[in-house]
Amino acid sequence: MNATAVTPGGGHPLGDPASVVVDGADVHYWQRGDRGPELVLVHGASANAMWWHGVVPSLASSCRVTTVDLSGHGRSGHRTSYGTDQWVRDVIGVVDHALDGHPVYVGHSLGGRLGLRYAELRPRTMRGLVLIESLLRPASQLAPYAPPVPQSPRFESSAERLMTRFRLMPEHEPLDAAAMTPVVHYAMQQTPNGWRWRYDPIAVASYDDPGVDLAASRVSVRTAFGWGSNSALVRGEVLDHALNVLRVEVSQEIEGGMHHVVISHPDDTAEFILRCVEMFSQPRRWRFR
Repeated sequence: MNATAVTPGGGHPLGDPASVVVDGADVHYWQRGDRGPELVLVHGASANAMWWHGVVPSLASSCRVTTVDLSGHGRSGHRTSYGTDQWVRDVIGVVDHALDGHPVYVGHSLGGRLGLRYAELRPRTMRGLVLIESLLRPASQLAPYAPPVPQSPRFESSAERLMTRFRLMPEHEPLDAAAMTPVVHYAMQQTPNGWRWRYDPIAVASYDDPGVDLAASRVSVRTAFGWGSNSALVRGEVLDHALNVLRVEVSQEIEGGMHHVVISHPDDTAEFILRCVEMFSQPRRWRFR
């Protein structure tokens, strides 16, 4: 099965593929757009670059967009161990290899949390930071993390059988085939043992890093925050904490969106990102919402 998403003009929605070796592993990325500010888009846990397939075409008309597969995800190589700093080095490796200078970093879920660490390490190299549905917990909600036991890859005899197992987490409303088919196809890999998901199961143990939550208040770059109005994760005290600890300049609730709003509401997501890019190009106005 070789199905891939295509744009109306026949190309890949994320643009042109490329890769760079970072700490011994191939890190795959895509680039689309030839003018305007640079954006780097980073996916969430157990996800991949194709989460952005509906967003990138709208951004690429006025921005140069780079979309990353973190190591252990998508088409990037696997490692013997993972963690926040390693994944941030993946993004830094792509930025230093493929971009000209000061991108706007856009992260969904885990990708946004990694952006906070990126901003700590390289604040002078960023135009701004956009977090979408990224969970940030107040200190009162931090607890010792008990990572799940990694499971060995489970193989299926056909792509069709594997597709029936695909689930968005947390639980999400059903999405139409145009939104989901490219995501599911990109997530699958055929091997001599059968069909399996591309992501590395051992990466699951490294997704949670309380140090990121505690470091959020130290971020000095210009920051924006977006969330879905029906989010199961970013709401109530968690949402209030994120907006306040990050001192966001731009915030937006995306009406009807759940956690995977970048898939379900690509036009609204792109509009929000472009609004952030425009704001970051102007002198700072503190506390704009």
